[in-house]
Amino acid sequence: MARADWRLPLRNQEIKPGVFTRLMQSAILELIPGAKVRSTGEFELTVMLPNEQEVQIWLGNLYGNLSEDYEDRLGEVEHFIHGLSVLPMGDDLPPPSIESIVPQIKDGRYVDELTQLESGAEEPQSPLLIESLVADLHVVYACDTEHAIIPLREDDLPVIGVSGADLRSIAVENLRRLLPPIESQQNDFGGMLFCGGAYEASILLLDDVWEQIEPQYVGPLLACVPARDMMLFGDASDEKALDMIRQIADEVEQGGSYLISRTILVRRDGRWEEFERRD
Repeated sequence: MARADWRLPLRNQEIKPGVFTRLMQSAILELIPGAKVRSTGEFELTVMLPNEQEVQIWLGNLYGNLSEDYEDRLGEVEHFIHGLSVLPMGDDLPPPSIESIVPQIKDGRYVDELTQLESGAEEPQSPLLIESLVADLHVVYACDTEHAIIPLREDDLPVIGVSGADLRSIAVENLRRLLPPIESQQNDFGGMLFCGGAYEASILLLDDVWEQIEPQYVGPLLACVPARDMMLFGDASDEKALDMIRQIADEVEQGGSYLISRTILVRRDGRWEEFERRD
């Protein structure tokens, strides 16, 4: 069956995020022969390049900056994909840098799917660097590069000169440096944190942020990361906070993108635990 021409939707002034993600998937398959592409959410693709290099791509910036002119749009998409096609290959691939290492928060579903894909690869590769965090949440380490987010593997560590014991602290310090100023919307029982749309969930790892918020509320803090770009928090002593978090997390699970987890956490003694109601 012939694949629909990805260029046609670009003529529409308003393109829905899901449509844009699918057209980019088709465009990559056409313009990079031999590539394999799978969608992991709106604006999010995982691409296996012909050199068997896997990259994660976030399309939000490209989508948000699309020109209104069709020919310009076409050129922007082709330029973006050309950037992927000329990524260094094989021995020419530069080693990941310490400064680019970042921590991504993912759930067990994501990790299981990733593990299954890895096991089905034609050529065995060094294991990905994935660390259990709390409940069903994991830290997946990657390198945030100009064109894509590239998963970090165990055999990358000696090349970079980093030990596994130092990985979390290095990634967290990089995250602090890379993040734009964290903004909040708060009320008397909780709120939301924002930092650009890519790493909100990773704020879970920033102890200093929570140490500033904790004194503002009576009880221990609750937190939930239903999606990559959403950090919910609330006062565990206030029933309204729990209701708010559950309602928003349920709504995101039904119709959101970049989904992570509806699991609610509670912060005690500087650490996150899975929340259990204590009546």
